[in-house]
Amino acid sequence: MTDKRLVDDLNGLIKHPPKPRERLQPVGSPGTLPGRGTGKPGDTAGTGRGIASPLTEQPAKTIEVVKTIAITGGDGEIDLAQMTDVTFLDADGREVRFILKPDDRPLPTPSPVP
Repeated sequence: MTDKRLVDDLNGLIKHPPKPRERLQPVGSPGTLPGRGTGKPGDTAGTGRGIASPLTEQPAKTIEVVKTIAITGGDGEIDLAQMTDVTFLDADGREVRFILKPDDRPLPTPSPVP
């Protein structure tokens, strides 16, 4: 046990009058901060900022496919497509594109379904 800890422990056993709390100085308003440019109101049409929900899937011509692999299962064959770009329409009729990172890894070989 260190001397400081012994002193702290002994002082903890003795009832000392509580220390008066120091008052913090009030913080004033920082005022305006220097900046550049001017604010311009945004487009007021629509439901607000960002993408309006719900998104509506568009026809298949708006999907860019990089690779396709055929998977044979117990109930037939399906084609699995790796997409890089999918386009939707939001509730305001604006186009929303999901750009997916292309993947250079080979698609996995499917295991046969029993």
